[in-house]
Amino acid sequence: MDFRTILVDLSEDSARSARIETAARVAAKFGGSVVGLTATGTNLEPFRGAGEEAGQYAALAASQLHKLVAAHKEALDTLTRQVSPDIPTRHIIIDAESGWALADEGRFADLILPAPPSADADVPALLAGVAEYAMLNAGRPILLVPRAAGPRFGRHVAIAWNGGREAARAVADALPWLAHTSAVSVLVVSAAAIDEETCRDSGNRLTAWLASHGINADLVVGEGDPDHVLPQLACKVQADLLVAGGYGRSRLKELVLGGTTRALLRQSSLPVFMSHCGVTAASWALAAHGLAAGASFGRHIAVPAECCFADIPESFPKLVSNVRDSAGVGTRVVAPMFNCEIPVLSRIEHNSFPVQLPFRAQTL
Repeated sequence: MDFRTILVDLSEDSARSARIETAARVAAKFGGSVVGLTATGTNLEPFRGAGEEAGQYAALAASQLHKLVAAHKEALDTLTRQVSPDIPTRHIIIDAESGWALADEGRFADLILPAPPSADADVPALLAGVAEYAMLNAGRPILLVPRAAGPRFGRHVAIAWNGGREAARAVADALPWLAHTSAVSVLVVSAAAIDEETCRDSGNRLTAWLASHGINADLVVGEGDPDHVLPQLACKVQADLLVAGGYGRSRLKELVLGGTTRALLRQSSLPVFMSHCGVTAASWALAAHGLAAGASFGRHIAVPAECCFADIPESFPKLVSNVRDSAGVGTRVVAPMFNCEIPVLSRIEHNSFPVQLPFRAQTL
């Protein structure tokens, strides 16, 4: 898959010019188009109770909005034409906050370029910033571009690899970009010397997989805190883009304990290509439907231990309980977050589900 539709946030910040130019270069490389998004925010219309002056306030608000939209469109068209006059552009205006608008519209794009977190530093820590919200909810990769300059094709790309599913998703999403680079480095950071062999083995397996796609990569192993070591390794190999998975553990845990994702989102020296593939409430709802229907005889279904209660609808434990009550021979559900094993009786035709359940099924 190529990056054919590039969605870029037109919010005014110090990195906007570099962000639009990068979006234009990506579109030019893959023969795609640039979609510029203007999010006008929540309109509270405070002039409603202003009496006779309400009309004046309404006209002033409309005038300001018109100026904002015109300025954003001019920036989109001007900066895109500087890269190539042949790049198609489209400007959309959404009456919503930037994060929600990018996530909603981003589902119909191949790559999202949000404003960097530094542009919304006034957002409370417990609330997701624009880039975080888009990454967690759009189901598409994001590209964070610092104010200096964006990444260019044909140069050096580094991959932050920890063997997790988010990192795997990010590498798969970045394949079109990786295919056009001259050098790729897989960066692996072990927390202790005892883990180095395991980390090295995982990194070697990734380089072998990349080679199957015609991408040659070298392995670079470091030791220490990934928050600090990863940017250092990326600088050491002179990478101009870092590919990484986002929020391999819950965002709340990273808020409390710190984490690599938050560190990478907030650094401003290196462009970051990031993807997230966490289990969502929607997938848990599908899983709950599957459990309610039952599971095949002779199967072992394991609920991922890394999932947190925040990702699970309240109805899910009740459905698990219902399955447990109809327990039968040969099948069980192992749910680490519930600290229980539940045998299952009912039968389910797996090929009737077009979407894979968030379980890994193993024959007993």
